Amino acid sequence: YQLLVNPVEELLSDDIVNTLIIDTDSFLSFVPMTALFNGQEYLGARFALITSKGKQEAANITRSQLEIAGFGLSKSHSVLRSKPLPWVKVELNRIVKESVDDDGILPGKLFLNEQFTPSAYTETVSAGTPIIHVTGHFDLINNNFNSSYFHAGDGNFLFVNDLLLSDSPSRKPLESIETLVLPSCDTALPSQGILDLATDIHRSDRIYEGEGLASAALQSGARTVLASLWRVDDASTAAFVENMYQLVDEGYDPATALRKTRIKFINGEVNCGETIKDAETMTQILETGEARANNYCYGDWSEPYYWAGLSLYSGVLP
Repeated sequence: YQLLVNPVEELLSDDIVNTLIIDTDSFLSFVPMTALFNGQEYLGARFALITSKGKQEAANITRSQLEIAGFGLSKSHSVLRSKPLPWVKVELNRIVKESVDDDGILPGKLFLNEQFTPSAYTETVSAGTPIIHVTGHFDLINNNFNSSYFHAGDGNFLFVNDLLLSDSPSRKPLESIETLVLPSCDTALPSQGILDLATDIHRSDRIYEGEGLASAALQSGARTVLASLWRVDDASTAAFVENMYQLVDEGYDPATALRKTRIKFINGEVNCGETIKDAETMTQILETGEARANNYCYGDWSEPYYWAGLSLYSGVLP
């Protein structure tokens, strides 16, 4: 905070400035700007923050366009035997409203577990759904970005090339996506150069800005991308994005919705105990064998680990 913000502090009158657009490079791309702290307040609570990646036309999401498609795998992957993520099921059920009787926030279509296939994703994006939400395990393969993938259902994998619709004849195959939400582990990190950070490799020889999923999605046409700088917590992330979508549904832009959500977490308004209590069917939804809700929910969610990794990337200038 002292290095990056103090020199321009006098320009940042809270009465005038609401949003900060930050253009990072080199190792600063790994810094969670929302967690910068002046001793009294986090930067991410004081301002809505956007990490700039190039320039595009401004997005203009209207309430009639708040249609979402949610994809995720909450079960153990049938091939990799990965750890189940039961809160993924809660996350998607609390966000996506497929019918008037559902508890979801935004109208749309849910693709959970076996329904989450690469072909379902491709068809949905190609159809022009404005908000795409993909969650669950994401494996970032160091130095081989195109081999990185989401765990999909029925033994499938959604590889980066599939997610970006790389085989599409369109120059910007994701241009119909206003907001791409990727609240999974490491989705904002470049696949190259991460292992070099702790080595003696000369700085000029390091690769800090290899292509990551967030930046690649923007280059493929998505207007705005929410992605994570580190490995996320299953339960707190589900609560975080649910609160964000609720604010978006109330009319806030994504950057402001994220700021207000961060404030709720920092103030302890959103926590594990209250999250379980607020969901009447939480225990039934989370039940996997003998494991129940309280086995998957822990920690002090006011700490930056639980909210600061989720960053908003855009080429859009408000």
